[in-house]
Amino acid sequence: MAEYLRIRARRLQTPIAQFIDPSNLRRVTLVGTAPIGEARYYAALLADIAKLHQEGAVVHREGNGVRAHPTDAAATPAEQEVLDQLDAVRVLVGRRAAECGWIRESDGLPDDSWQNHDLSELEILRLMGIDDVRDRARVTHRRLDWPDGHYLPAVKFRRETVTAFRAAASNRATIQREIANTLHPVIDHRRNDTALVHLYGTERDVVLVWGTRHLLPIATDLCARGYMRVDITWQTVGRLPGLAFEVARILNDLVLPRLKLATRVARWRRLQGR
Repeated sequence: MAEYLRIRARRLQTPIAQFIDPSNLRRVTLVGTAPIGEARYYAALLADIAKLHQEGAVVHREGNGVRAHPTDAAATPAEQEVLDQLDAVRVLVGRRAAECGWIRESDGLPDDSWQNHDLSELEILRLMGIDDVRDRARVTHRRLDWPDGHYLPAVKFRRETVTAFRAAASNRATIQREIANTLHPVIDHRRNDTALVHLYGTERDVVLVWGTRHLLPIATDLCARGYMRVDITWQTVGRLPGLAFEVARILNDLVLPRLKLATRVARWRRLQGR
C-alpha cells in the first residue's frame, strides 16, 4: 500500500509525518521526497525542515549521490568508470526534468549542514556488483539520451515518468509487488537499517529526509518501538502532465512554427506574383 505517496487531481504529493514517543515526548519527523519535482516544492520542504531545525531537531538525509564516505577505500578504475556513468545519468535526468519545468532533488535540497546517514555510491556499487550497476546505468542512459528537438522520445519519457509515479502511488498490492521486484532488496534493507541506526543513536528530535519508498518500513519500525503518528501533512511535488499537455506542447513547439513559416512563404509568393 502506498501510504506515503498520493495523487490528488493529478497533483503528486509527498508527506511530512510526525511521530512522538509517549514515554519521553521525543519527536521524529519523516519528510518524504520525490527524485524530481517543481522548484517551489523543494523550497516549501526546505522551509518546513528549517523550522523544525530551528526548534532543535537534527536533520538526517539520504545519500543523494554521495560518492564515498571518508572510510571508503579508493575506487578501482573499473568502479570509477561506472561511478562516472552514474554521474552522466544524473546530468541527463536533470536535463529531461528541466524540459518538464522540474528539477532534481539534489538541486532542490542542497543543504550541506544536514547529516548524511546512508550508504555511499561506492558501497552500493560493491554490494550490487559492478556489472549490475553498469547495466542499469547503460539502459537508463540510452532511454534518456536523444538529440534536442526530438519530440517523440521526450513525450515517451514524460509518459513513462507519469506512469511510474502513478504506479508508486497505487494502493494495489499487485502493482506494489511488481515495483518491489525491480528493486534490490539487500540494498533497500541496508539503507533503511543505516537510517534507523543513526535515528536511534541520538536522543535529540530528528527530521529524516528520505525518498518516499523508504518511509513505510521506517514508520513501521517506529510504531513497533512505541512511537505514535500524531500528524501528517502533504506537499505537492507538481502537476503530472496529461495528454492535453503533450498536445499543447507539440502544437506550440512544432506545428505553430511551421504554420507561421507557411504563412510567411504564402505572403511572399503573393507579393512576388504582383
